[in-house]
Amino acid sequence: MKNYALRLVLQMLALMIGAYLLSHAQSPSTAPADTIVLHGRVYTESAKQPWAQAVAIRGARIVAVGSDAEIEKLCAPGTKIIDAAGRLVLPGFVDSHIHFLDGSLSLARVNLEGARDAGRPNGARPAAACRSSSS
Repeated sequence: MKNYALRLVLQMLALMIGAYLLSHAQSPSTAPADTIVLHGRVYTESAKQPWAQAVAIRGARIVAVGSDAEIEKLCAPGTKIIDAAGRLVLPGFVDSHIHFLDGSLSLARVNLEGARDAGRPNGARPAAACRSSSS
């Protein structure tokens, strides 16, 4: 009987702690954004919602796209706000844009960009100069 009562108390305690943690956890959609872009014409590339007004960004990720009112809910005191003023906002990515052939051929050569003297890359001194300066 004691064992059953103790197990019941522990289960209730675990449920209460779990409920508390769930009620205070912020879901990704409600945590504040680092940057929001408002009042834009946002092209989403989504068939379900091709256009929106605003974007919320957290870190390096777009976390929400929607109306100005929806995205403003993700604003916090430290959030940077960008007013797109009706301009077009497009999703993008960083592209190094290296062509396969040129990029691979460049790996077979030594990069001397920034070298000041062909005989002494990056301003290196001759070995004799090193010996005389260390004595």
